[in-house]
Amino acid sequence: MTAENGYLRGARARPPEGAPVRREPAGARAGPREDAAMPTKHDLRATLPRGAERALARLLAALTACAPLLAEPQAPAVDSAALRLRFEPEHGSLVEFRDKATGYDHADADALLPLWTAAPAEGPAFGPADAARFAWRATPGAEDGLELLWAGFDKVNLPDLKVTARVRLSAGGAESRWSIALEGLGARPLRDLRFPRIACARREAETLAVPVWMGERCRRARDLLHAGGRPGRWEWEYPGLLSMQCAALYGEDGPGLLLAANDTAALRKLFAVFGLERKGLALEIVHVPSLSPGGEARFEPAYEALATAFRGDWYDAAALYRAWAWRQAWVRESRRLRELTPAWLLDTALWVWNRGRSPGVLAPAAALMEHAEVPVSVFWHWWHGCAYDTGFPEYLPPREGEEPFRQALARAQERGIRALVYMNQRLWGMTTRSWVEQGAERWAVKRPDGGVTPEVYNTFNRAPCASMCMGTEFWRGTYAALAEGAVRGLGVDGIYMDQACSSLACYDPGHGHPLGGGAWWMEGFRRLEEDLRARCAPAKPVALAGEGCGEAWLPHLDAMLSLQVSMERYAAPGRWEPIPFFHAVYHACALFFGSYSSLTRPPYDELWPAEFAPARPLELLDRKFAAQFRLEQGRAFAWGQQPTIANFLPGQLADRGEELDFFLRLVRVRRAALPYLRDGVFLRPPAIDAPTAPIPMSRLSIYAGQRDAVREFEGQAPRALASAWAAPDGSIAAALVNISEAPIALDLSLGPPEYAVPPAGVIRKISEAGAAQVRAYTGGRAEWKAELAPGEACVYAIAALRADAVDAYIEGEMRKRGIPAVSLAVRLEGRLVKLAAYGKADVELDVAAGPRTVFQIQSITKTFTSAAILMLMEQGKLALDDPVAAHLAGAPEAWKDITVRHLLSHTSGIKDFINEPTASLRLDVTEEDVLAAAARRPLNFPPGERYAYSNTNYHLLAMIIRKHTGLWYGDFLKARIFAPLGMSDTRIVSHGDIIPGRAAGYDRWDNRLRNGAFIAESILSYGGGGILSTAADLAQWAAAFESETLLKKDTIAQAWTPVKLAKGTNAPYGLGWADDSMNGRRGFGHSGEHATGFSSYLLIHPDDRLAVIVLTNFRRAAPKSLAQHIAGLYVPALAPKPPPPEERR
Repeated sequence: MTAENGYLRGARARPPEGAPVRREPAGARAGPREDAAMPTKHDLRATLPRGAERALARLLAALTACAPLLAEPQAPAVDSAALRLRFEPEHGSLVEFRDKATGYDHADADALLPLWTAAPAEGPAFGPADAARFAWRATPGAEDGLELLWAGFDKVNLPDLKVTARVRLSAGGAESRWSIALEGLGARPLRDLRFPRIACARREAETLAVPVWMGERCRRARDLLHAGGRPGRWEWEYPGLLSMQCAALYGEDGPGLLLAANDTAALRKLFAVFGLERKGLALEIVHVPSLSPGGEARFEPAYEALATAFRGDWYDAAALYRAWAWRQAWVRESRRLRELTPAWLLDTALWVWNRGRSPGVLAPAAALMEHAEVPVSVFWHWWHGCAYDTGFPEYLPPREGEEPFRQALARAQERGIRALVYMNQRLWGMTTRSWVEQGAERWAVKRPDGGVTPEVYNTFNRAPCASMCMGTEFWRGTYAALAEGAVRGLGVDGIYMDQACSSLACYDPGHGHPLGGGAWWMEGFRRLEEDLRARCAPAKPVALAGEGCGEAWLPHLDAMLSLQVSMERYAAPGRWEPIPFFHAVYHACALFFGSYSSLTRPPYDELWPAEFAPARPLELLDRKFAAQFRLEQGRAFAWGQQPTIANFLPGQLADRGEELDFFLRLVRVRRAALPYLRDGVFLRPPAIDAPTAPIPMSRLSIYAGQRDAVREFEGQAPRALASAWAAPDGSIAAALVNISEAPIALDLSLGPPEYAVPPAGVIRKISEAGAAQVRAYTGGRAEWKAELAPGEACVYAIAALRADAVDAYIEGEMRKRGIPAVSLAVRLEGRLVKLAAYGKADVELDVAAGPRTVFQIQSITKTFTSAAILMLMEQGKLALDDPVAAHLAGAPEAWKDITVRHLLSHTSGIKDFINEPTASLRLDVTEEDVLAAAARRPLNFPPGERYAYSNTNYHLLAMIIRKHTGLWYGDFLKARIFAPLGMSDTRIVSHGDIIPGRAAGYDRWDNRLRNGAFIAESILSYGGGGILSTAADLAQWAAAFESETLLKKDTIAQAWTPVKLAKGTNAPYGLGWADDSMNGRRGFGHSGEHATGFSSYLLIHPDDRLAVIVLTNFRRAAPKSLAQHIAGLYVPALAPKPPPPEERR
């Protein structure tokens, strides 16, 4: 092993005679390696000194012969606190990926899989084995890193090619980040680049989880990939069938590896899992560059690959991905979060998925809506004039005629039924007249050889279809015009865009988009969506739904069809099973619906060949398949989808009453729990003891099983399903459904860290019969036994103990005291357990108070001023017992014994200039004016003798802050307190600024509510009472005193210690904080009230880990009593005791 200029060079050695030769999978060139010259930092083709190569070869031969006796030579490696990655020194294959927390090595060292391979558009692929030189070096920086370099590709006619791969290890977790660049490609454009390629060690209970649309897992991946005797391969394109950029391999509740990409532009790529010899298994990302006719000299993916070690299962992988995904633009711009989803779509309680003419679609939906008494929408296939999967896109006119269709739909809409109609957004039938007349072939997706790949879906007529290119204005305009005709001409409410969440590579240079990869497909879809919505806007806001799930489509689709809840109806059994992978990441910003779940055989399109038509279409299935129906519907309920029933006919209400009762029970419970099951964040499914049992299943869809008898197989289903949710208000719930025919009792236990339940709370059961309290709990975990009848579904919602009592108390006191608005925040046990607003922030404008309503907090400001002074003390810029005169120029002689401590504790004797008879609070004053006014007046008492509250003390403290920092008081607070604590809605009072959400202040006299008085900004905006804030921000402020975020613990203790007066008694005040002890339990707080019409209270009980913030826009609200009462609701030991009977008299 040699080194020069920071690089290490890999040794080359032939295997010993008779040693097994490792074969690479197809696409990875392998061959004999030449000895590499020693690289330099600037030129990898630097050579060894004369004769050194022969000497090195002899040394390596000796080492090879002694290999069993010698330790492995130095190899490229990189370490962090969490990971160790090591590469073999000859070609750079990954041979160790060790998770230090578990000691588990995820890499299969025996595979020696090439770390990368590249495939030119023409010619064979090449890889590390084709390089004459390989070197590496550590890369400096905040994160541990390694750089790997390959050069000397003369044997593949790329003499100038240099390949550089970089690996960086996260300083804060078990994440590795990978990047690669190829330079010197010349005129050899790449078709794909595969990197990183990770051969994975075997593990117990090995499971592969892939976000194929909603998500699927396979517990037999290694066996299935070797089932044919030769290693197989699975790959999925992104954006498209792969809804997210990741795949996970793990042992159930054991070590796992998540391979992902952090691509924010949704560039085309593939994720692959493939077999290796000796039953090996590997993961890789296939990067697909855009081709240019002359080639590109350099290719570097514009994102990183990430390989992260974790422990757990698919949900743990989803949680890792979610931490990145929710920071991306597609979440911020999703139609759900932007509140653009049509209201009727959100309010749909269930879908009827029927096919054909309106009598077979709208009439059954109306019957079910009348029976269930909930909003029903139809998912309408085969309304169009062409045969399904044959004549697309010849949708218009409808097969029953324009006018009958339009009238039937209008009558249904009058009853509240909405229609989402089928229109495939990708296919054009190659046997249609329009294919020829419109020259559609020109605009179809092309292979690299220029041909069109026919796609055959219809198993009856075998009609070929072509995928149209989303990058062409021709196809986008064609589809948008057809959709416009359906919406504006026929009155439909939305378009279901089949195959929407998919993309293809197209190589037609006449289409005007980059060839092959890139982000052009998604850009084309964005343009299509924008055009379609604009065309339909004059008639109505059109709803757009698409097949499958996809993060890149979140800004464009209102709903996503997620059929894998019923995948046994169409997928080969025993291979994959559905998991809500996508839902676990994106449920709160998407809307899901759809299921093949049906009680009948599928229908048959009347426009298909008559010879294949079944004798009894829509015949009821055998009752033995009821368990499959319950499983499908139970999944949709537990996983937060809008319920869907396919092929519904009114007679099923009588003929299949038990199954329909079960279905409608799920509908009603979901509707009662929408904050969780529609709007919530998907949490880890709770662990329940629900054994699986075999059930009969039918593999039957519109194609599967149609030309044979019903294909039946035995599947496995758990007796019950469970999921957990966090509503937008942060409350937690568990959804349960018993899909068996026997009662079941389940033990539930939810608590930190997975479930942020309150330390003490109540558990309510939301069922078909309504909501009822089950039990209360304490100790930080919500535990209960759920006893479910056969087919029962319910949601157990967990709320803070006495949360209802808090709301009732606040609302009652507001009525009694005439308070327009209250904003409340409560922290308990280190968590924000209550954030609520009540009433009107502005009575005149009828503006409701909200969580971010901004209030004047008046003298609570003094706690901030105190903290600022104490921060300066900790920095050594002043001492609490320093004379004030040392820090204030112009202090009079009478103040010579006044200290900084006296100012902080209101024991200075300085009079309050605000309360002086001659003071005008409407006139602005300067710092000098305040100092001069205070200096002219005699002291009320000698310093330290008594306690007397005085705003002047804190105006003077603000001047001291400015003297020592050079910053105006408000600027100092913003830089040193507001910003570090994330108090984004907090600022100093300004009359002139436009402050969103600012409440209006009120007072009452003559028994009438009046606007608060005007006070000059300079008086309000100084150290005694100048802050505007929200309850949420003040909760952050209170949290700062739970740790040493701003001040040391000893300093906080000083601030909270009542000061000693001259006679040895305690003042009721410390350093900026009042003593608010209650029932012998320590408490500290501060009020804020003035004529501007606001009054507030901040209360902290540190030993009980409780903080209560009450903000009001009413001067006479008495917020201290509100805060104390609320504290008692959360911690009963703090409840104010009623006065003795004689005092009450």
